[in-house]
Amino acid sequence: MTKKTTVKFLKDVDDVMHVLTGKRIKDVAAKAAEIFGRDIVNMLMSEAPVHLSADDPYNILEVRPDASDLVVKAVYRAKVKLLHPDNKETGNAEQFKRIQEAYDKIIQARKPYIHT
Repeated sequence: MTKKTTVKFLKDVDDVMHVLTGKRIKDVAAKAAEIFGRDIVNMLMSEAPVHLSADDPYNILEVRPDASDLVVKAVYRAKVKLLHPDNKETGNAEQFKRIQEAYDKIIQARKPYIHT
């Protein structure tokens, strides 16, 4: 695995970890440095964050625009499960609908255009 591929993989892991645990790799940098190596963690931490508008579907879903389809889907599923209206503890119908709409926009934008 090249360093560039490893950093991309770590960013994807970071997105999923943030949604599931509320922590980022930066929050556990010492442990991450032991596992992945200090130079890769430093590269990850030094990159400027992407600033998106509050209405941007990537911001709503809390993923980077360059996140893989697999990461977008994993984050979507985790959020939908957490916010589903049938979930009595954490359910929220308004946020649930907002997450679904954001996911649909992202998926539609990523689909190749087929001219008929």
